[in-house]
Formats: sequence, C-alpha cells, structure tokens
Amino acid sequence: MTATQMLSNSLPKSPRGVKRKSSSSQSLNGFQIKVPNQKAFEVDTPENQIKMHQLLLAVAKKGGGKSTAVCNLLSFLKNDKCLDRLFVITSSWESNKPLFDFLGLPIDKEDVYDPDLCAKDTINDIISKANAGSKGL
Repeated sequence: MTATQMLSNSLPKSPRGVKRKSSSSQSLNGFQIKVPNQKAFEVDTPENQIKMHQLLLAVAKKGGGKSTAVCNLLSFLKNDKCLDRLFVITSSWESNKPLFDFLGLPIDKEDVYDPDLCAKDTINDIISKANAGSKGL
C-alpha cells in the first residue's frame, strides 16, 4: 500500500479499528478505552479533514508516494482554510517544488529550509516568523 492510499484511508472521522460508542469510551480491538471528554487541543477543523493540531510522520520506501500524499493533504487543508502559512523543511525542495506548484500550494522561498544546514537557526527562525504572523490575526 502506498503512502497516498494510506492517507486516503485515514481521512474518515474514526480511525480504522476504532468504534465510537460514546464521548467517554471507545472500543479498540476488543479493549474498552476510556477517553476524557476534554480535548487536548481545541482547533476547529472541518469534519472532512484530519484533526488539527497534530504531528504527522510519512514513512515509505523511495517512490512510495510520501511527498504526493503529504502535498495533497496540505492542499486539502489549505483549500479548507485550515492553514495560514506553510513552512517546508526538506533537503529535496528542488525536486519536490513542481509538486507543490502543481497542487497550488503557495510556498515563499524564505519559508523553505534545508535540514542539513543549521537546525537550531531554522527552528528559531520559524518560531519567530510564526509569532510575528500570529500577531496580525
């Protein structure tokens, strides 16, 4: 299964194997899991999207569709106005740029970082830009 297929299978509201019985418990592979009623991060996200605030890891062999899956997900999120700005950290920007362009993802050159360069400066720069941008919201 490619990363793109895995992404498309993960978009429904309930993850695979999870049956929602109530707001306080879920059954997962025969185990009754108690879930707190309060969410850890309350970010309004359309029902057809994955829940935001999250960390995402895409793992597959070379040519397995990682970039295609993640770029399409970002495009869906951008179109549904779930994202204000994208920061890209990649050592393969030049080879992936046509995919970002094809999907209409507006990425400023100043928001593209190479992880092989100074990682500490990269993170500090992104935090600084994000904080500056959030003041205008």
